[in-house]
Amino acid sequence: MRTTMITLMLAVATAATAQDLANSTDLAEVRRAAEDGDAAAQAELGDVYWHGGGVDQDYREAISWYRRAAEQGNVGGQLGLGTAYWEGVGVPQDHAEAARWLRLAAEQGDPGGQFGLGSAYWNGLGVPQDHIEAHMWFNLAGAQGNEGAVRARDKVAERMTREQLAEAQRRARERFEGGTGEGTDSGSGTGGVYRPGAGIVNPRLLREVRPQYTAEALRAKISGTVYLEMVVLPDGTVGDVRITRSLDPVYGLDEEAIKAARQWLFEPGTRFGVPGSILVSLALDFNIGR
Repeated sequence: MRTTMITLMLAVATAATAQDLANSTDLAEVRRAAEDGDAAAQAELGDVYWHGGGVDQDYREAISWYRRAAEQGNVGGQLGLGTAYWEGVGVPQDHAEAARWLRLAAEQGDPGGQFGLGSAYWNGLGVPQDHIEAHMWFNLAGAQGNEGAVRARDKVAERMTREQLAEAQRRARERFEGGTGEGTDSGSGTGGVYRPGAGIVNPRLLREVRPQYTAEALRAKISGTVYLEMVVLPDGTVGDVRITRSLDPVYGLDEEAIKAARQWLFEPGTRFGVPGSILVSLALDFNIGR
């Protein structure tokens, strides 16, 4: 029985973008560059013809420019050509050919290509149906901010076993670490600590402990903010803590801030769905009047 269809929704370009370009003097320059073999200009010209922004909409002309760009390895051209074959617009519908071009865009880290290839695997169109591959590609696209991919990933996960889900997450991590998932680098640090970024879900605070004044700091009437970085471990407890901007290294407020931060408790953060050590920034205030 076929699973619920996740529709491929790829924006080759916004109509507004194409309209703006077509109404500008830049269009002639883009056309000249495209005719001279510039792949980016060819993809851009394909967008104009696809949307009909200021020129007669012409899918065949759009596809011609997309193909020239795609054959030079341009992601925009690959995504445009993949979309055309998927939808059967300007060319006969061919899901296998669509998946071929979407894969080329996906493997260059394009979230639209990743989402499209995930859709192909989820629906078994142009490729064998494979929930693990679908989840992996949706996960990579979602890590770059594609909200539709996040929703699709979660829908796929409902049909997967725990073992399948773990395998999909492992593949996503491997591809991300191998450089095929572009976007904000998660910034792995020493000891497997990750900064917030692509693929990271930040820890959620469950218990806060406020820092205490020392008697010496009260007498000195010191107030202000201590800035820290701390590592939230995979079990939600706090590991290493360090001061990034000191307030009071003399009367003990910096140390009190560290002591309080180490008692905080979190719902663990994850990296591609797996709990990990995540670096969190924190500001703790000392205010005598409070």
